[in-house]
Amino acid sequence: DAARRDAVLGRVRAAAREAAASHGVGHADEILNADGPATSDPALIAAIEEAAAEAGLASTRMVSRAYHDCVFMATVCPAAMIFVPSAGGVSHRPDEYTSALQIAQGAQVLAGALRRLAA
Repeated sequence: DAARRDAVLGRVRAAAREAAASHGVGHADEILNADGPATSDPALIAAIEEAAAEAGLASTRMVSRAYHDCVFMATVCPAAMIFVPSAGGVSHRPDEYTSALQIAQGAQVLAGALRRLAA
């Protein structure tokens, strides 16, 4: 959601300005990139959720704030992502760990979703 992202960014920038002023130091910031957010395709989400249910797995809709390739793919085709659990919720770090079973379950959900979409 671009409006929500921009509102949060505005609050962060204001807080940085206020912190700099309160400490008597200079402050400058610059936006280096502002690609728009992507919204997952509803039909793909449905296929993924159905595949997870068929596999007997729980699913939860999530908002990802990480910068995934899906942001760019969604500009040219329907897109969605399947996330698998990481131990302790740790991701995008060297100590991220997902068990082989959970990876296999993610692949099973992907296969089920693709089967539904191909039918």
